Amino acid sequence: PALRAVVADTVEPVAIGAGGERRPLPAAPGARAWRIDLAPGAVWPGAGPDDTGTTCVVLEGEVLEGEPTAAVARHRAGTVLVFPPGGRPPLR
Repeated sequence: PALRAVVADTVEPVAIGAGGERRPLPAAPGARAWRIDLAPGAVWPGAGPDDTGTTCVVLEGEVLEGEPTAAVARHRAGTVLVFPPGGRPPLR
């Protein structure tokens, strides 16, 4: 099969709650790929029932892991996060 190349900025975003957008991207068979844009304070929900594991790359800014009232881990641009199946907490 031919290589598929897509400029992520040209993919139509889908709203994922207040301050969040998801852009569905091409992926290898059996995989899913998205570009997620979160405004400050927006939340990407935790793992769902069909979660098979998640790999995230922080491209810009930072992602906070954990609830606002608990200990929070800060992941800055350039960080790769790998969560096992069912192991993705809410990210903001």
